[in-house]
Amino acid sequence: MTGAATVSETTWDALLDVERIEPLLRDALQRAGHGSGHALLAARRLVWKPESRALVAYDLWDARSGQPWHLFGKHYARPARASRVYAAWAGLEQAPFPPGSGVPQLIGWCPGASMVIYKPAPGRPLDRLTSLAAVRRGLRRAGSWLAALHRTSLPLEREFDVAAEVREAAIWAERISEACPSHGEAARQLAAELAATATGVRFESGVPIHKDFHYRHVIVGSRLAVLDFDEMRLGDPCFDLAHFCTYLRLLSTRRGAGVGSMALEEGFFEGYGLVAPPRRDDAFTFFAAYTCLKIAKQLSAGSGVEPRPGGRERLLQLTFILEHGRSLTRALLEGSHAL
Repeated sequence: MTGAATVSETTWDALLDVERIEPLLRDALQRAGHGSGHALLAARRLVWKPESRALVAYDLWDARSGQPWHLFGKHYARPARASRVYAAWAGLEQAPFPPGSGVPQLIGWCPGASMVIYKPAPGRPLDRLTSLAAVRRGLRRAGSWLAALHRTSLPLEREFDVAAEVREAAIWAERISEACPSHGEAARQLAAELAATATGVRFESGVPIHKDFHYRHVIVGSRLAVLDFDEMRLGDPCFDLAHFCTYLRLLSTRRGAGVGSMALEEGFFEGYGLVAPPRRDDAFTFFAAYTCLKIAKQLSAGSGVEPRPGGRERLLQLTFILEHGRSLTRALLEGSHAL
């Protein structure tokens, strides 16, 4: 890849090659109005998912200001996905989030490398805050951020397709079965129960949703920032609520004797309720069960939110999350709730 490289010529290794990527970064920064005096000093790999996406840290020097710049570049193997994320991010920068909250600063768009460039958000993920009081304050702010997102009129290309997600859940169950045979039957049963209950649940639509909202995507500092807009689309706002709360349940389980998930949810729902009343209906229960199967798929593959357990602990967490998911689908089948 030389100065006039195209996406088709971009390779994963090229993203880390200072000499080859520097001209593309300079062009992107100049188009975004940040001048042309930037020199790329170093590139470091942060996330590497071949055939999908990569996250690279870039250290630059701004000759005009005499100051270093630290940027992240998020590369997508499919250019259309990069373009979609960039458009959603640009819209989020204009959204009326509560004071002291928003999204990481978008710097530019690098079509030659199929990459969105932004400044890293200062702070810590919710689960790395040093006190329970700080966690609760962060959860309250996260709830307010999410409620504000759900009230925007952000135009998004994609829409949530319940039938497609149910089919994907069945694929996840097979992957769990292959990776952890002892949990395959529970995963298949949960997937089947999701399919059986989907047609009887009333879902809302047309609301901007994050679709991957969890505690590691909430960065708390003097300003709260939410990360990762890869999955954003129009759908039911209950999805984000249930998804976040199910990951809180996972966090509570991992912390053992720590605070329970209901206590964590309380602050989150309180913050959300400052802007709009949260729903906890059949749709919430369904989406929570769906998220349990998603977490089980991640656990079986050694992916998902950190820390990623191994050995006996991984199997224990798999058992817990699949049992919880099945308690939710059984509640739907019986016409009750088990939140």
